[in-house]
Amino acid sequence: MTEYLITFVGDTSFGENYRSRLNGEDLIKSKGRAYSLQGVAPLLLASDLVVANLETPLTQQKNSLLEGHKKYIHWSDPVESPRVLKEHNISVVSLANNHTVDCGIQALAETFESLEKNQIKWFGAGLTALDAQRPYRKKVTVGDKNLPLVVIGAFEYRSVYKHRYGFYANGDSPGVNRLTINRISNQIERLKSKTPQPFVIVYPHWGENYDWHSSEQALQARTMAEAGADLIVGHGAHMLGGIERIGAAWTLYSLGNLVFNSPGGYSKHNAPPYSLIACMRIKAEAEAISIELRLYPILTDNQLTDFQSRPVNEQEIIEIVQLMQSHSASVPIETFGLHHDRFGYYFEIPIW
Repeated sequence: MTEYLITFVGDTSFGENYRSRLNGEDLIKSKGRAYSLQGVAPLLLASDLVVANLETPLTQQKNSLLEGHKKYIHWSDPVESPRVLKEHNISVVSLANNHTVDCGIQALAETFESLEKNQIKWFGAGLTALDAQRPYRKKVTVGDKNLPLVVIGAFEYRSVYKHRYGFYANGDSPGVNRLTINRISNQIERLKSKTPQPFVIVYPHWGENYDWHSSEQALQARTMAEAGADLIVGHGAHMLGGIERIGAAWTLYSLGNLVFNSPGGYSKHNAPPYSLIACMRIKAEAEAISIELRLYPILTDNQLTDFQSRPVNEQEIIEIVQLMQSHSASVPIETFGLHHDRFGYYFEIPIW
C-alpha cells in the first residue's frame, strides 16, 4: 500500500432520544439508522480508517439521574447503532464529549462493552483517569515506511460538568478525559520525545454551539501546537469552523457534525448549515512520507436535508469559501482554492 487515507468526522449521534420525525413518522423506525449516512457513505467506505466523535452513550438505559438538571440527555441503541457505524467503516471513536456520561457510569461501562463487541476502538474516556487519558495509537504503513500515529481525545473544562454532572475521570473514578492544557501539552512533549517521533493529533471537543471559535480556543491551540502537536482537529460547535496555521501545525477549530439527528439549531442561531469531513492522505514518496489534508464541506442542517447529510453543491461551496476566509484570517487566500473529485468539493492543505 503506497497511500493510506484517515478520515476524521465530527459529532455523530442517531438521535433516538430526540425522537425526530420525518413526514410525520418516527425517523429511526421508518428510515433506519443507515439512512442518515447514505449521502456521506462513499467517502467513509473509501477510507482506510474513520475516526468519529460518538456523542452518545450506547445503552438500553433511557433514564438518567441528570433528568431535570441537564437539558439534553442522549442515549442510543447498544446493538443497532454500533453495527451501523461499523458497516460504514467507523472503527474508532472518541468518547471525550459532553454526552458520554449522560446515563451514568453503568451506561458508560455498557458503552465500552457495546463498542468492544463490534470491534470499534475508543479513546477519551475510561474507568480511571489514566484510562481516559490514554490516546488512540496506530502504526500506519505506506510502502516500506512506517508512521506512528497518536490521537488524543479530550473534552474542554466546563464547571457544571465537574461539580454538578461529574463527567470528568479523576483518579480511580470513571469519566471522560478533561482538556487540561498543561497536562496534555506535557503528554504531547513526552510523545514527541520518542524515536521514531509519532504524528500527534489532538481531537478536542470544545467551543460554543453554533458559533465560531473563541480567543480562548485559539490560545489553547497555540499552546498545544508549541508543545509539538502536528494537527488539531476540533469538534463540538455543530457547524464548521475556521482554520489556522501555528508554526508547522494546522488547527481545524470545528468539523461540525457528521450525522446528528436532532431538530437542530442552525436557523435559530443564524449559523451556517455546514460541516466538514477531514481526510488525511498519507503517501510514500521516494525519500519520505508526505501528508496532505482534504477538507470536504457537507450540508448538515436536518431541516434542509431531511436528516441526510450530503456533499455541498456548486452554489453552497461559494458561500463556504467566503465563510472560511472570513474566519481564517491568518490563512492565505489560495488555501481555499477549490478542487473536486468523486466525493465532492474540497480544500487541500499540505501537512508534510
